[in-house]
Amino acid sequence: MKIVLTEIVEKLGGRGDICEVKDGYARNFLLPQAKAVVFGTRAAKNILQEKIQQKTAAKKARAKKPKVVKEKKSVRRLNRKIKKDK
Repeated sequence: MKIVLTEIVEKLGGRGDICEVKDGYARNFLLPQAKAVVFGTRAAKNILQEKIQQKTAAKKARAKKPKVVKEKKSVRRLNRKIKKDK
C-alpha cells in the first residue's frame, strides 16, 4: 500500500515522504495513529503541497543570504632542528 507520512516514522522517513508498506502495517499501525494517510487522497495531496512549499521557501531563503567567501591565508611554517657544534 502506498502511503504519505504525516510525521517522522523511524526506518520509513519524514513528513511528506511517500512509502510502500505492507497493508497490515498501514491499516493496523500507521493509519490509526495518524502517522500516515493513504496515497492519492486529498489529505495526502495537501501534505505533498506543503512539502513543496517548504522546499521552495528554503531555496528562496538560501538565495537571499549573501555568500561570504573566506580569504585563505597562505602562511607556511618551516620547522628545522639545527645541530649545535661544541
